[in-house]
Amino acid sequence: GNDIFVTLPSFMGNDPTSLTKDMARRCLEPGAWMHGNFIQAYIQVLTLRATNQYGSTYVFDNFWYSDALVKNGDYRYQKRTINARTKDLFEHDAFVAVIHVANNHFALAYGEFESKKISYMDSIPSGIGGVVLDNILKFCADEWGNAKKLAIFPSRANCAPFNASEWTKHVRGHGSIPIQTGTTDCGVYCALFADNLFAGRLDNNSFSQNDIAHARLHIARILYRARLRSSNTR
Repeated sequence: GNDIFVTLPSFMGNDPTSLTKDMARRCLEPGAWMHGNFIQAYIQVLTLRATNQYGSTYVFDNFWYSDALVKNGDYRYQKRTINARTKDLFEHDAFVAVIHVANNHFALAYGEFESKKISYMDSIPSGIGGVVLDNILKFCADEWGNAKKLAIFPSRANCAPFNASEWTKHVRGHGSIPIQTGTTDCGVYCALFADNLFAGRLDNNSFSQNDIAHARLHIARILYRARLRSSNTR
């Protein structure tokens, strides 16, 4: 039920993430829809592992895109949509966001500031990837302007404004990433996209539907071990 499976420590200023045993069951059970908190928590662990080799990655809050950035399909910028306690988004080398599509599907967006490239990865391509990337780049431009106006990050005062037109957008789908054949595995695919992306090996053959059952167990095991490590360092 609602008994706690693991509680992961706070990350980027957000409250600690509690994952219940019911969420764990859904993660492990074949054919079950993986809870968004499991996906985000797994990606957080991946980014901490990858920091030394690939630079630091900002992880947006779960459901940030669907709950805070887009309303009824329309872009809306809210000042300090990013948690005000966090470090500056632009102090990081990259960012990653779980995208909640139509309240019943998960996809992944990833961007790198130095290369000015942003990608959208969807295990069931739906044709909205370009719009999602445009909205994220609009947010970055608005967030940059707001942060500079409020002098939140004075070290950026002399930097050039964020220019979305300089970015290369890449919507990845058939022939570029694995495509799911199950109807409820999008959350697992989303987690595996991030896993392979940070390992530098994401392509059409990175994994397949046959790997999903094992991947569910792997994700739960990684999160439980992360909880044990965080407990031992307190």
